[in-house]
Amino acid sequence: MTFKDFKDMFYELRDHKAVRRSLIHTLYELEQNGLSSVSSGAVDYSADHVQKTPDPDARLINAIAKMDQERQKILDKLGKLQADDEKLERLIYGEPGIEGEILRLFFIEGKPMGPISSTVGYSSRHCWRLAKNTLYKIYIREGYDK
Repeated sequence: MTFKDFKDMFYELRDHKAVRRSLIHTLYELEQNGLSSVSSGAVDYSADHVQKTPDPDARLINAIAKMDQERQKILDKLGKLQADDEKLERLIYGEPGIEGEILRLFFIEGKPMGPISSTVGYSSRHCWRLAKNTLYKIYIREGYDK
C-alpha cells in the first residue's frame, strides 16, 4: 500500500461520520414509514420473480419482509464502516502528545485545521506538517510500507 492510499483511509474515516449519520437516518425513516407505503397487491420479495396477489395478509407480510431486508442491508453497511473505522481510530488514539491530539481532532472529531491550530498553539501549516509526519510514522511502524 502506498502512503497516499494509507493517508486516504484516514480521510475516509473523517467522511464516514457523515455516512453513518445518513445511514442511521435512513434506518429511522424506514422503521417509521415502512409499513405506511404498503400498496394494493403484494410483491413476493422472497422469490426470484415478482408475484402479485390480492391477499392483504400477504401484502403486509411481503412489506415487512422487504423492510427487514432493507434494514439488514443498512445494518451491514454500518457494521462494515464501524469495523473499518475502529482500527484507524485505535491508531490515532495510540499516538501520544500534540501529534495524536491533532489527528484526533481532525480525523475523528472532524474539526477544521484552523481551529485545531488555535487550540494547540501552532500555525495551521505546522499542524498540517505534524499530521502528515505522524501519519507517515504510523504507516512505517504498522508495516503498511511493505
